[in-house]
Amino acid sequence: MTSDDTKRQGPPPSSPSVTDDGHEDGIASQLAAARQQAAVIIEQADRIEKEISERVTALGGTADVTQLPADRMDDKLDINVSGERLRRVKRSALCAVKGTVMATLFDGRFDKAFVRDSENRIFLPVYPPVFRMLVERLHYYERWGEIAAITLPVSKKADRAYSFWFGRLMHNPSTRRAKAGGAGDGGVMDDIDDDSGDGVVDMGKNLLATLERLSREKAVEMARLDAIKPMLKTGDVEDDQLLSIDEEFGGRVTMTQAAAKSLGGDDSTFYARFTKYDPLSQCGLDDVRRVVDIVVRAHQQWRDMTAADVLQAMGDTPLSLFRWALDVFGLEAERFFGPADGLLTAQHLQNIKAWGADCNDFPNIPSYVSEPVERLYKATVDGWRFGDLVKAVKAHELLLPILRVKGTSELFGTVIKGKIDLTGPKKKMQCGLAYDFKLTGTDAHSHVGCIGDDERIYHLAGLQEKLHVTDLTNIRAPDLLYVLGTGNFDIGITAPDEEVPAAAADVSLKRCQASVHKSDDRWADWEREESNGYLPVSELGLHFELDEIEAYKLA
Repeated sequence: MTSDDTKRQGPPPSSPSVTDDGHEDGIASQLAAARQQAAVIIEQADRIEKEISERVTALGGTADVTQLPADRMDDKLDINVSGERLRRVKRSALCAVKGTVMATLFDGRFDKAFVRDSENRIFLPVYPPVFRMLVERLHYYERWGEIAAITLPVSKKADRAYSFWFGRLMHNPSTRRAKAGGAGDGGVMDDIDDDSGDGVVDMGKNLLATLERLSREKAVEMARLDAIKPMLKTGDVEDDQLLSIDEEFGGRVTMTQAAAKSLGGDDSTFYARFTKYDPLSQCGLDDVRRVVDIVVRAHQQWRDMTAADVLQAMGDTPLSLFRWALDVFGLEAERFFGPADGLLTAQHLQNIKAWGADCNDFPNIPSYVSEPVERLYKATVDGWRFGDLVKAVKAHELLLPILRVKGTSELFGTVIKGKIDLTGPKKKMQCGLAYDFKLTGTDAHSHVGCIGDDERIYHLAGLQEKLHVTDLTNIRAPDLLYVLGTGNFDIGITAPDEEVPAAAADVSLKRCQASVHKSDDRWADWEREESNGYLPVSELGLHFELDEIEAYKLA
């Protein structure tokens, strides 16, 4: 019970007085104290009822905190769930799990507060598949009487369109606590000791506890009302107007005008899809539903969309189709997924963050391929020369080069804290750190994670002087020349019979030597051939060719 509640109800009634001989006053004093406390409870209950009624009325509902008559529970409701029509849904099923937001929403107090479509059906701005799933299960379970809970299938927990709406509709903010000594019904009488000498006295002892319980229940009910507010009318007729778009094969997706305008107003591509363009979306029905649901959820929470909203809403939709739907509705898939032909994924970044957590001084990097992440360089487009890479990335200090191995498609990534630049004629040991990771393996060797030590100083060739490294495949052979070294990777090595360009900027980055010292190896179960204390990190061995390099800025 809050301090404000205490101030409103005043100090607790005085305890029965004690006479000079040590005995309490008689039953009359106890009854008087009990009546005084009862009056306080009645006053508090009236105040709470008034506050809840005012809140319900403000939401457009009927100010009645009592339950509907039993015959109203037999109502059959027609519901438009973001464009999908559900007919004759039993109110009793929707209210089967007592105390949930769903039960509050459909308990009858808010029937006049719903937005209605042109056929007077209740409009509910919810992702349709999860609501249909809930309706089907609630109808089934209702046959067996009231149930305590219903759970989301494990296969849907990572799907944000399911987990968000399931969590919201089936949420029960009640904070019931089991009492020591037995399970009661949670009412006032549960707190009374059946072996007490006098029920009147014991009732008096528990009246203040009843006040506290009332305050808790008020907070719980207010939480339910807060949860249903975004699914009701706003009070603005224009904002509550419904807009629909048809899917190519007959499905329909519907949302309020306020939600449609939330992504840039009247001039946004998203809004225009519902009001100006061809009414056929040219996308799959579920793809459109998912894109619209992303916008609706952000609008209801009064915030901007995030990369997490988008990536976690894809479900089992093929990436190419989901990207297409995002682009069609103006959400710019590249902002959230990076380039369509990119090597880097959000899962790669999240893995790197998890692996890097055990590394010394590892930088804080984004979790998603969205701003500030940006691809700066792609070898097959911008050129394979070292100078091409330097030109693209030299202005940036937190970089992630991605290497793809030709023939196996293994992916390696290096987080570099520092710049890659050609600033003088001599080679140099850069004042920065590099953290090497294997991002994807092969079916035969699926090993991924950190490579070797936590971090290494990285090395750069100069304008005229290249880097030298031992050829680990033949230590008696002349040193290999290369241009970029990250600790475990020597990038830009030249083949023995290859003519070496005079300028480091002209050296090709297509060949690489990569290894880990056996004392630092983290993949003990991967049997590989050792060479002078070093082990390969690629299935192809210590030397291999690359068929793609990309470089991303991370800040």
